[in-house]
Amino acid sequence: MIERALNQLWYEKPRWYAWPLLPIAWVYQAISCIRRYCLTKRQESVSNVPIIVVGNITVGGVGKTPLVIAMTEHFKQKGYQVGIVSRGYGAKCAQFPHEITSKDDAKAVGDEPYLLAQKTGVPVVIAPKRVQAVDKLLQHHKIDLIISDDGLQHHKMARDIEVVVVDGTRGFGNGFCLPAGPLRESQSRLNQVDLVVMNGAEAEDTHVMQFEPGGVMPCPIPEACTVAAYAGIGHPKRFFDTLNSLNIKHTPYTFDDHHVFKSQDFEVKEDVVLMTEKDYVKCQNFTRKPIYVLPVGAKLSAAFWDKLEYLLGEYVST
Repeated sequence: MIERALNQLWYEKPRWYAWPLLPIAWVYQAISCIRRYCLTKRQESVSNVPIIVVGNITVGGVGKTPLVIAMTEHFKQKGYQVGIVSRGYGAKCAQFPHEITSKDDAKAVGDEPYLLAQKTGVPVVIAPKRVQAVDKLLQHHKIDLIISDDGLQHHKMARDIEVVVVDGTRGFGNGFCLPAGPLRESQSRLNQVDLVVMNGAEAEDTHVMQFEPGGVMPCPIPEACTVAAYAGIGHPKRFFDTLNSLNIKHTPYTFDDHHVFKSQDFEVKEDVVLMTEKDYVKCQNFTRKPIYVLPVGAKLSAAFWDKLEYLLGEYVST
């Protein structure tokens, strides 16, 4: 309820609704700037392997995970040995850092890292302190490129390239920092990163990312079936809009981001459930309803890949 109330305040209500929280937001912004300055000065250099951070400056999902998958596949095709590090939001491992294996499940290691490991096939290590994840990755694998899923604000981890993803639909909300608005850092931070990717919209000095849906898996949904569409992601409307564009009739069901699904969640009147891949990795053991998945892939322009390769080439050549 708190999350939904804040989202209304940040994205739907007039800006003046947030004015009472502005003094706290100004303090937060000042502390954030000081923290970034101090931690950047004390960054822990872990290796001469380049690190690309894919992050965002707003709270909530913006589409980072599909971009990390696309980048991993792109550089694998270029001959790089890629590894991924992540915080592992919601992970319940007994010990960190932890490398995800086939014995893990999404509830234990976090839905996004588990999906990354499944989709890419590269080593994925999670740890709240990402420097430890990088260390473990390099100790156990021959890696020549590391991609960090999120971590833009984890300033102790040295990085060579910063890529920021912006939600093209919701943008920066009311433009205020937490708690008055959704910003983790001020918009001026975008002037300091290497690449800005706009998810689903065009804007000056940014690269556009579009989501391309694949075919419904494991097979097409029978025409006679009614569909319950489940979305436990940062911006559920994006998933429902995609279904509408595909002419898939459905009843939308919204859950909080990173929702831990239970069997009673599937007690709905519809015949089948259709989910995102991120949600499905937490529901593979539920059999109360037939579950279908709609995979999506991130599509970016050649200019984006050329720029990213140029930046990486600059690092490798130094």
